[in-house]
Amino acid sequence: MWQRLSLQRLVTWLLVGGYLTLFVETFLDHRGTWDAHPLAYTPVVTALLLSAALLLAAASWRPGPRAAAGWLCLASVLVGLTGLVLHNEDRLEDGFDFASGAVLIPPLLAPLAFAGLGLLGWVILSRKWPEVLVSGAGGESATG
Repeated sequence: MWQRLSLQRLVTWLLVGGYLTLFVETFLDHRGTWDAHPLAYTPVVTALLLSAALLLAAASWRPGPRAAAGWLCLASVLVGLTGLVLHNEDRLEDGFDFASGAVLIPPLLAPLAFAGLGLLGWVILSRKWPEVLVSGAGGESATG
């Protein structure tokens, strides 16, 4: 039957999917800009690294991998905030001109996806939460 899964561990599994999605998205969006902007590799590598770290943490559910993944999630917040500045540095200097029709400008708030997922991962993995169990059999849930 179904194995019981803590809510904390379930969210960690969902974060694996979120970072894998970010990996594909940033790889496709940044692939043509790597020569002109070498820092464009940063979110791609970050998303791949966090996908692997969170996968290891969720699969083993040991304190060491969980702590490492939690700290990497905190680093993801910094990557997201840095990306926000880099994506918008021209807009900050020249003013926000949304009617310019330029197709190749970087998305305004896209890097905040790293900050949001990273903050969620850090909060989930940084401390011991009360066990709230999610069961797949019949939908019952129990608190322990």
